[in-house]
Amino acid sequence: IGDSFMIAFSDCENAIQFATTVQLQLVNAMWPDQLLQQPQCKVTKDPVVGSNLWNGLRVRIGMHVGTPQVVVVHNHRVDYYGPVVNQAARVEGQACGGQVLLSSDVQNVIQQKKCLADDFTITVC
Repeated sequence: IGDSFMIAFSDCENAIQFATTVQLQLVNAMWPDQLLQQPQCKVTKDPVVGSNLWNGLRVRIGMHVGTPQVVVVHNHRVDYYGPVVNQAARVEGQACGGQVLLSSDVQNVIQQKKCLADDFTITVC
């Protein structure tokens, strides 16, 4: 998967908590001025509230839910593969830096479980 990470969680709630924490920490990080001078890393403020919408490095995160196929490779590390992993990669591939995209399967799980805070919103595109 190149310069990206594939991270597996036991439930959608933990995955969403991780994704939002990562994005918020990146926006609130103190980045070097030299990095912030790059067009893709510049600080962008919310015109209404004035808080940072973007700041520094941006990562894209895609989520899908399901049971992957698992294999232990020669170095005793676990590797995931199969249709579930392929779908997760497709969802991630549609995101832009700073976004968290969910597959419709993830959206269905979190709506059924009602596991998100009241102030957490999902925008369906």
